[in-house]
Amino acid sequence: MAKKIITLSAGHGLFTPGKRCMKKLDPTETREWWLNDRICDKVESILNVGDKFKVYRCDDTTGKKDVSVSQKIRTANARKSDFHICVHHNAGAKGGKSGGITVMYGNSKTERVSQARRLYQLLINHTGLIGNRSNPVYFSTLSELKKTNMPSLYLELGFMDSSIDTPIILTEDYSNKCAQAIIDFLNTEFK
Repeated sequence: MAKKIITLSAGHGLFTPGKRCMKKLDPTETREWWLNDRICDKVESILNVGDKFKVYRCDDTTGKKDVSVSQKIRTANARKSDFHICVHHNAGAKGGKSGGITVMYGNSKTERVSQARRLYQLLINHTGLIGNRSNPVYFSTLSELKKTNMPSLYLELGFMDSSIDTPIILTEDYSNKCAQAIIDFLNTEFK
């Protein structure tokens, strides 16, 4: 049986302006790319062992280059990926307590909505980071969802400026749990 191709995209580059944790919550202002990358690294290293999956990254794994969304789409499409996952962390809490995980889908087919809900539930089951989003699983017109030729999901794995989320998302344990949720999801989708 041929390996299933999975493409991962760690959002933004290491030096993308503004994409970092809020200084009053994280004095080192951890960059979003680092949070995204360590999750993608874990998923890639675990899934690339064995005969079931081949995982490719669509971003620059050093973080030094901010790969454009259009290039990430071209890479995923050129790889003829069976599934594409975009890993991001959010902002907008402005130091407050709002936050949580969200999963977006770009195709309203029943199957895609169900996949988004399943991955969201796995992320919540593994991490417990429910937050207070009124609609944590929703349709989006983001290009990386609309223009990829394969099923795609876009994850926002907590808020970098939330007084509740930030201490959690900075931990290695949290990144391990997010990676495991993604791995469990893909193993279930491709039995």
